[in-house]
Amino acid sequence: MSANINIGKLIKQVRKESGLTQEELAEKSDLSVNFISRIERTDNQNISWKNIEAIAVALGLSTIELLQVNENRQQHRGLYLTKLMRILEEMNELEAEELSKNIIDIIELLQRKK
Repeated sequence: MSANINIGKLIKQVRKESGLTQEELAEKSDLSVNFISRIERTDNQNISWKNIEAIAVALGLSTIELLQVNENRQQHRGLYLTKLMRILEEMNELEAEELSKNIIDIIELLQRKK
């Protein structure tokens, strides 16, 4: 991992890719909106490991996954795929199979419309 990582930029990038506002991330991580805003917009990287972990969990990632977002971006499977896999893993087998089938049906439908 790069020693020059800007955690604020990473948090902002992942938050936006996840479709969350600063307010939603603050609520999910049990941190203030002002704190999230300050971390995202400044070079002040004075953030505790506990707060990084709270933000990562709120974004549906492990702390390591959050810190590695930019590491191998070309090889990264994508945040949405990671999130989808986590959701499927938490479901029972029948629910996961049904949801997977529905997702594939939607993808195939969209591909036919192209």
